[in-house]
Amino acid sequence: ALFRSFLCSVRSAAIDFCGRNGIIYSVGGMGNYFVDFFVELKFGLLGAMMNIVAAILIPVLFDELNVKKVRSWLKLALHMLICAVLMTVFCAVYYLWTSKGMPQICCAAVTVIYAIFFVKSNMPSRLMMAVSYISCHMNVFVICFSISDLLKIAGAKGEQVIAVLMCIIILTSCVLFLRNYAVRNISEIPVISVVLVCVVGAINIIYWVMSNVMDIEPALDIIFGIIVVVLLLFAYYSAYALSVNINKTHRDRAQAMMRMADERLMCASEENLESMRKLRHELKNQYAYMRLLLREKQYDKLDAYFSQYEASLPETLFYIDCGNRTINAIIAVEEGKAKSADAKLDCRIEVPSDLPVKDIDLCTVIMNLINNAVEYCERYPELADRTVSVAIRLINSSLLIEVGNAIFLDDEKSALELKTSKPDKKIHGYGSKIVSEIAERYNGGVYYAVEGGRFVAKAMLFLPENTEKNITDTERK
Repeated sequence: ALFRSFLCSVRSAAIDFCGRNGIIYSVGGMGNYFVDFFVELKFGLLGAMMNIVAAILIPVLFDELNVKKVRSWLKLALHMLICAVLMTVFCAVYYLWTSKGMPQICCAAVTVIYAIFFVKSNMPSRLMMAVSYISCHMNVFVICFSISDLLKIAGAKGEQVIAVLMCIIILTSCVLFLRNYAVRNISEIPVISVVLVCVVGAINIIYWVMSNVMDIEPALDIIFGIIVVVLLLFAYYSAYALSVNINKTHRDRAQAMMRMADERLMCASEENLESMRKLRHELKNQYAYMRLLLREKQYDKLDAYFSQYEASLPETLFYIDCGNRTINAIIAVEEGKAKSADAKLDCRIEVPSDLPVKDIDLCTVIMNLINNAVEYCERYPELADRTVSVAIRLINSSLLIEVGNAIFLDDEKSALELKTSKPDKKIHGYGSKIVSEIAERYNGGVYYAVEGGRFVAKAMLFLPENTEKNITDTERK
């Protein structure tokens, strides 16, 4: 009673001090909301409590929380405070203009503002989450107010407290469900999923309007309210399941295509390298014969031999031998791709002959990183620096793979976002994700940066302690 009397005195003093006209009077008049809702409980305990509860659950739905970091918890608490303040201000202004308590509308406004300014996921994802929460929130209020009315009719004591607890439990459960099956981390969300959720959300909102303008029995309100909320949650989960399935299909398809292509190229390259080794051995014999002819001054025979042998030489004699057969094959393939793109590889490789890494994993990581650099050079023929630097070395028990290429200043931001520039984004664009997965499989990671006008990609794979140490320097011939 003392607190109530104090707030009433503060409200009267504020109105008298601010005057009775214009915006200044409105600020003083907003005190009516606090007195009617929190002091006189004109709309019951449910109306007083649930405005704040609905507001603080908004960040719980949208924020990506790292439970191990205190900073993440503090950020969540700050966002809860911001939503609670916004909700209170909106409710006070709305109550001042209409003299009606309608926190659902205010909660919808706060949810939309938060989704626009505080959430970084794509727009379809934000839209689905916001519509679902607004719809759930509206009908959970309908359900819980109807429960309170039924308990009041039955003469139960403490019906307001029971209704508040029921509202907190149901609304929190809905938020946790929406958060768990959120599609914010999925790259592709089918349009049909967004439409389905929005349509069912609209049905929820229509029923909420009907329950406010029509005199519906509390029991029917509860039944129909539960039905429309369950339908919304089912539609939301269906959208999540469909999005996950489509993305998984595209991902598996892209990964299978990439690995098959890499395996074929590596096998072909290993055959070419074997032929190159035979050619090197044959060249030694030919050199010995030519030196003999030169020593004996048989110049006519030497000239004829040169003419005969020149026609049988291959066009290119690129060959790299770093001591590791798998990496030799990979670099041989990538050198051919670089040459066709009018680029060149600058390799610095120091690795042992055997690495405790699966050949296909090593092939996928190195080829993806080099392919991205070569494709950029191919896409921009006007690029002056067309050298792709490749550094592969063993540092203690870690294999570091570093690939760099020159990049235009205008492309630096988009390059760091790792967005594919290829037309079929459903198939392409997974290379960087696959590289990250392989690096994480070896307890490592991938780092991207722009340094001195060059885009640099670094992949670190942690290897067992007994990795062979006999490292052979790169030999280019």
